[in-house]
Amino acid sequence: MALRILLTGGAGFIGSAVIRHLIENTDHKVANLDKLTYAGNLDSLAMVADSPRYSLNGSGFSRDRPASENNVARTLPVTASWRNHVAA
Repeated sequence: MALRILLTGGAGFIGSAVIRHLIENTDHKVANLDKLTYAGNLDSLAMVADSPRYSLNGSGFSRDRPASENNVARTLPVTASWRNHVAA
């Protein structure tokens, strides 16, 4: 079963590797929510950028909770249950 995955920080070193792996090795759809600051490197996502299963929202999160929730909703509309994973 293909999942819809929301990945935050997907333009960073680890996030871009996770996205490339998911697009190249699964049928999952991946939405990348990244603020594109100093650590973001879109060149590392060039090989998956044209995939219909990949999308990028460069707005990221902010301290403005309603704005951040709106960014998430626009990036990956919720139609099924959420699975949360938080890693630091």
